Amino acid sequence: MKRTDFLSIVHGMVMFYAVSSVAKIEEEHIQKELFTTEKVVEVDEKMENNKALTQEELVCDEIFREKDTMAETVPTKEELFRSALELPVTEIISPIAQYVTVVQTGNLIIISGQLPRRPDFAIVKGKLGSTLSVEQGYYAAHLCALAIVAHLKAKIGDLSRVRRCVKLTGYINATSEFTDHSLVMNGASDVMMQFFGEAGKHARATVGVTSLPLGSAVEVEAIFEVA
Repeated sequence: MKRTDFLSIVHGMVMFYAVSSVAKIEEEHIQKELFTTEKVVEVDEKMENNKALTQEELVCDEIFREKDTMAETVPTKEELFRSALELPVTEIISPIAQYVTVVQTGNLIIISGQLPRRPDFAIVKGKLGSTLSVEQGYYAAHLCALAIVAHLKAKIGDLSRVRRCVKLTGYINATSEFTDHSLVMNGASDVMMQFFGEAGKHARATVGVTSLPLGSAVEVEAIFEVA
């Protein structure tokens, strides 16, 4: 074989492997681009899903906005008792089912469970140990007690007729892990002491429950002795 023929064969083989290597590199580059594009699309889809979920959560927060606004509207205990204890309008807080709000038997007055309505009459909703803090629960119990006193005054006219707040019973919408029910219920007990002094000292029961009417955070009922 001539030298020139041999060199031609070698040159051809070199060119073949060179072209093959370039083609392989280009193919790998294209595959890498496709993979990157797929990952970008996947990331974009995840971002869109997360964005949609965020919008859904925003809608839920708007529906149950009490959860977010409570932190802004809850006064401290000192603020509650530095200000006048304004009683709500009893006509606005009429029964929502088949019962009467106030029953008198002899010298005892029993007031059905009251829900926590803020000054704008919106109910404080939520669950202690989850969406509400102890301070927010205290405020809710405070509002329940104001409604109780309002109904009592509507019934007897003059609150000086109250001989004793006999008993309060509180129901706290709470998680199974929550254990500070008594601190929440103090919000109602403190109102009785504020209005009636020594006559406001009462027996009490506080119970944790899994839910309450209208999603309320707290419900409080009361028994009074009157002259």
